[in-house]
Amino acid sequence: YAEALVTVRCVCTRLDLSEGASAGDAYADRWPAEKPEGWWIMLSTREGKIVSVDRVKSAERRFKQDMKFMSPPVGSYEMLVSVVSDSYVGLDQNLPVKFEVLSPSLLPEYKVHAEDAALDDEPTLFDQMMAGNIEEDSDSEEEGKGSDSDDDDSDDEDDKKDEDSDEEEELELKKKK
Repeated sequence: YAEALVTVRCVCTRLDLSEGASAGDAYADRWPAEKPEGWWIMLSTREGKIVSVDRVKSAERRFKQDMKFMSPPVGSYEMLVSVVSDSYVGLDQNLPVKFEVLSPSLLPEYKVHAEDAALDDEPTLFDQMMAGNIEEDSDSEEEGKGSDSDDDDSDDEDDKKDEDSDEEEELELKKKK
């Protein structure tokens, strides 16, 4: 459909390898170092505009590569998938890919289930975390409003002293009665 993500999956099989085997280094007796086999997979238009390029280093007998691009406007298209070896001459393959892009208006109408719509009214995990932080922050701000000191421990000590003096007053009142 137009304005959608298109995926072209290229599946390559090395016919020279048996099932379960993997490719080793390329045979290059005049190359000064070991060279692993590699492949370039390109998707292009018939006019030569490159749409996607991917490098594959898989040593497996069979490998897959997904090429993604945004769909062109509504219409019929023909593109070319090129699989090119970076190690050997003559193994390159070019395969045509034909597809038709349809109008998004042909898609069925998307209907949201009532239970899913109700979830939009529920707070998200982020909202819940922020609500928890606000409550904790508001408590600490109220405690710090009365003092100019940055030391939070002094407020705690003052609270303990106030509690102790309240308890002492209660004991004295009970003794007087």
